[in-house]
Amino acid sequence: MKRGTPEHPKTTNLMRRLQVARYQAVGILESLWHFTMRYAPAGDVGKWSNDEIASAIGWEGNAEVLVAALLATKWLDAGNGKRLIVHDWHEHADQTCKRYIASHNLAFASMSLANDSPPVPDPVPDPVPVPDPDTEETTLPATAGLPVDSRAKLQTVADAWNALGPPFPGIRKLTDKRRRLLKARLGEKDWDWEEALKAIPDQAFLRGETDRGNWIANFDWFIKSDSVTKVLEGQYAGSSKPNPDADDPWLRDNPTPTSEELRARGLFPMPEDGDSE
Repeated sequence: MKRGTPEHPKTTNLMRRLQVARYQAVGILESLWHFTMRYAPAGDVGKWSNDEIASAIGWEGNAEVLVAALLATKWLDAGNGKRLIVHDWHEHADQTCKRYIASHNLAFASMSLANDSPPVPDPVPDPVPVPDPDTEETTLPATAGLPVDSRAKLQTVADAWNALGPPFPGIRKLTDKRRRLLKARLGEKDWDWEEALKAIPDQAFLRGETDRGNWIANFDWFIKSDSVTKVLEGQYAGSSKPNPDADDPWLRDNPTPTSEELRARGLFPMPEDGDSE
């Protein structure tokens, strides 16, 4: 992705039109460009239907709305007998794509459009809606419009976790194990991961202020089946060092267990072998 794209006014306009978060808009554009490079290297992505384009991006909403928004914000163009062309694809395509075009004696569709078409004025942004104080405000979840099993949706959650920053350890990649667990969690209607991420930094126990060693909440703990529920129920909150497993008889009889003992009995979500990969 070209530097400056995430904060570009066109990206902000796309966010407004589709009612999505910035990282979703960036994911939509990145997915569009990857699809174009593989299946329409000349940039004439309109040879695929709107539904096919939306499916490739991972967009679950109305395909016509998606394409209309991309056209209105000038990430897609139309003209020169082509239904849809990726805007300035001849400039933004990577070197692999450019070599492919040259070796096959092809031409970028966007180049002829840039040479022959008159300039198109920037679209007037839609007015920002003013919330009605008499109605309850509804906020779309950050993953709205993306299918549960799409890479973009899984990456959205991982990026949001990494955005927490220290002391919470980030992850370098979504391993197969993490993808399986994350898909399972996203399939649960009450898995409110966004609210949980907002609450985690304020809960001392999860920051490592505990007498159970140096454990700090990590991503692999976060995507376990009951972690989000416990966070939202406040089981890790409080000024003292909380004990979410205090009702376990063994733990009451052993108030100062070692990390190995806790892990062996499965009483607390300590990191397991391979979770830090």
